Amino acid sequence: MMDTVRQIDWENYGFHRLQADSAHLFRRYLSQMEPGYASTMSFASLMAWRRAVPVYYMEAEGFLQAAACDTCHGRIGWLPIMGDYRSTEMGSALAWQLEKTRQFGIRYVVTDVSGQMLPYYKKALPVAFWTQYDDGDSDYVYALEDFKRALDTQETRYNYNYFVRKFEPVTEVLKPRHLESCRALISQSWCCLHCCDECGYGCQKDTAACIISEIEQSGATGIAVFSMGQMVGYCIVSQENGQIIFLFKKTKRGVRGINEFIHRECIDRFAGSADKVNYTEDMNIEGLRYYKQRLCQYELIPRYTLMEKKKEA
Repeated sequence: MMDTVRQIDWENYGFHRLQADSAHLFRRYLSQMEPGYASTMSFASLMAWRRAVPVYYMEAEGFLQAAACDTCHGRIGWLPIMGDYRSTEMGSALAWQLEKTRQFGIRYVVTDVSGQMLPYYKKALPVAFWTQYDDGDSDYVYALEDFKRALDTQETRYNYNYFVRKFEPVTEVLKPRHLESCRALISQSWCCLHCCDECGYGCQKDTAACIISEIEQSGATGIAVFSMGQMVGYCIVSQENGQIIFLFKKTKRGVRGINEFIHRECIDRFAGSADKVNYTEDMNIEGLRYYKQRLCQYELIPRYTLMEKKKEA
């Protein structure tokens, strides 16, 4: 495959590379979106993956336009345009994207299109396109009240209380100073059981570094949980668009009740005015799928990829 990612000099075309100081602009445009955009559109998520998938953006035609460059697989895709989809300028914004795509000499692809965005694209996009969908890329979304009730069942209460009694946890708001402890926990809970090739979008420790080192600037927050001076778990969340999004969570293996403890702490501390819990995707990992499906009643929110149909020769 031609490495189109490295062939485009984005800054030369007037684009800016996403960094922590891009937060205010992204939040302004994301705040105009209808509820239900994909968790991967969260600014904190974009920040976390910015080494493996750098994002370049600029304002054009009344929207924020952004392209995601998958350096691991040599692919480029536009993110959904950010702004008010009810605007009469949406058609011209998509036409601008198409013009840039032709200028770059690449195929027109849009990733991370949520179900509520799809009708707008079907109406406003001036080219024929294929729609691709994979269950493994869909967000698990729970009503906050259902999630809270699931934290109050006999089993979850027992596990929570067991963890508190046995491990005497100390909880701190996650800060950059916790980074090395988080990286060590990733090594213990993930790296020891998996080879590097399984991390298709780059090292998980690097991803943690990207978000934790600038967690406050990214708009995310979270907790670090310690027992006897050692980290046994951490969780990173963001609260936006009426949802509390569980972006990243790692726990020490074999510690009963740590997940129930982290869930309750994050909901109590950070849910705020949210009425939904977004637990992101399962990536077609069977164990993760089983875990997320049994938390409580959920809605699977699809994430589509749109790809322009090639013209017949």
